[in-house]
Amino acid sequence: MQNVSEAAAMARSILHKRVRQLRASPRQVSQPNKADNKIPQSSVTNNQHTSADKTEPNTKPTFADTSTSAVKKFNQTLSEKSKLPRVGDVVHVSSIGKKVTVLRVDSSKEEIVVQAGNMKLKLKLTDIQR
Repeated sequence: MQNVSEAAAMARSILHKRVRQLRASPRQVSQPNKADNKIPQSSVTNNQHTSADKTEPNTKPTFADTSTSAVKKFNQTLSEKSKLPRVGDVVHVSSIGKKVTVLRVDSSKEEIVVQAGNMKLKLKLTDIQR
């Protein structure tokens, strides 16, 4: 649950940062660029399509790139958590604050039976941390 909120906070901050950049960009576009003034007009019209197709190595990642990387990180953390523990694995149960041993895994019900000391507990997979 904590990783979900951290990923949401990270995505929200990326969105806010990108919105600030987009709001500032019209001011930057309206200012003349020194490199554009040195190129003759005829060569600019001939190279419009080729320069748009080429990517510059110093360009910033687009919003889609940053959001997909955030989603990939989020999905990686989810896939790591969604791995089922095996019998004999030691996992952490945050509700009791202890590390416990897995006795049985029921993947169809998404439940596991664990042992903490002399207590046996039946828990949901969402209640444990690897």
